[in-house]
Order: sequence, then C-alpha cells, then structure tokens
Amino acid sequence: MKLQVILTSDAAPAARQGYDLDLTAGPVVLGRGPESPIQLEGTQLSREHLAFTAFDGQLALTDLSSNGVWLNGQPLPKKTAVLCGPFDEVRMAGYTMTARLLTPPPPPQPETPPQTQQRIARTDDIPAPVIPQPQPTLAPVPAWWKLDGLEKWTLILAAIAIALVALYRMG
Repeated sequence: MKLQVILTSDAAPAARQGYDLDLTAGPVVLGRGPESPIQLEGTQLSREHLAFTAFDGQLALTDLSSNGVWLNGQPLPKKTAVLCGPFDEVRMAGYTMTARLLTPPPPPQPETPPQTQQRIARTDDIPAPVIPQPQPTLAPVPAWWKLDGLEKWTLILAAIAIALVALYRMG
C-alpha cells in the first residue's frame, strides 16, 4: 500500500511538500534519523518520532517520541497505534502534515449476463413518498436570558428582594 504525506514546515508554511511512501514492507518511521524516508530537522524531534502503519486498510499512527505528536489538536498516547483519517491533521515539533492511504483501484468485475426474467412492478411495491413535516419554530430568546451568569444572578436576587419588600409591607 502507498502512503501519501503532505508536509508543511512551521518555518515555511507556504511551502508544502508531498511524498508517496511504501507501506508494503512494514511501518514507515519519520524522524530526524538517517533512516527516515523524509529527513526532518529540529532539536525537538526524535530520531524515530512517528510511525505510520497500514492496519486492515486503514492508516494508524504511533507516537515513538519523547516530545509528543498531536492528532487534530489532541496528544497521541505514547507507543499506541491510533487510527488516522485522510483529513486529520498531524502535528509534531515544527511540522504539520496530513496523511492518507492510496488504495489501488478495485479489480474490474466480470460482467453479469442480463436477467432474462422481467419483473412487473406493482403499486404496492412502491413505497409511499415521505412528505417533510414543517419544523416548529422556536420563540426568540429574550434579551435578558442572554446575560452572563453574574448579571442573571443579580436580576434574580433583585426580584427576590422586591418580592420580600412587598411581602413585608403587606404584613
């Protein structure tokens, strides 16, 4: 399976580079080490920082570093494979990337001979159309409800104070 990586360096965000890597021989490990297929630079990067693995037709990431890898803003657990989607953002020290598996097209399917038996549609086979029901509209929220917590409590306490004064004068 092929892995496509689009890499952006934080030092040059306008310069994006694309790489096609081969996952058929096993995991692809990125880092600053000489055996990394993409040479990454930075003192915050480990020699083996991040591993990509194909897992049941899906892409998995494993954080091998001591400084961390983030997937969509969330830190990855250390040394644990996590599935990654084609639009997920992977960040590590000084770099942002997206990665996806390039799957080969499916083999062509043999043509099936046309059916010789015809089926006549009956009206009870056709489902009734679904008529969308109008959604009830909600009343607009009163302006006083949009107040923050302190302002709401001030209004509530003021109303209680007015009610207590009124009860005191009545009694």
